[in-house]
Amino acid sequence: MAELKDLLDRVRAGDQEAAAELVREYEPKLRGIIRTYLNDPRIRRVFGPDDFCQSIFFKFLQRVQDEGLGLESSRQLLAYFVSMVKHKVFSKLRWCQAGKRDVRRTKGQTGLEALPGHGRSPSEIAIQNEELANARLRVSESDWFVLRERAAGRTFPEIGAAVGSKTDAVRMKHDRALRTLRGS
Repeated sequence: MAELKDLLDRVRAGDQEAAAELVREYEPKLRGIIRTYLNDPRIRRVFGPDDFCQSIFFKFLQRVQDEGLGLESSRQLLAYFVSMVKHKVFSKLRWCQAGKRDVRRTKGQTGLEALPGHGRSPSEIAIQNEELANARLRVSESDWFVLRERAAGRTFPEIGAAVGSKTDAVRMKHDRALRTLRGS
């Protein structure tokens, strides 16, 4: 294994073999760090060690080329990886707990609960359809389009491209429509 500083200098210069050597040398150590911090079952159900390892190496190699980082020893590099892993795990845990993705809400559910008509009576379905029709009357056509597209799984950038708006404008329109429907 070449001296770390020399190896990082070669990576910064664009040497692909140096990057591959760095990954070969430090991947097992990085995986050990990831296993240490990836101990929350809520996040392990969604993301695996491979997801973190690839993401962290990608970001690390980008930073080496862009910023240099000034790491002198393997010890400093491993401490840097610990910091990156902690940040990435915490960030992904927050992502997993956001809104509809909140993995805490799905504990014990099979997924059948989300199917239309599953366990619901015809009167419950009729009430839901009536509420949906009333909701449609409370928002503008463009707001309704954004709500419908989000419900279909489209991202804000995709919707923005479809209507010729910026992503932030679409997100604000979506949030405003939801506040209107909630009556706040």
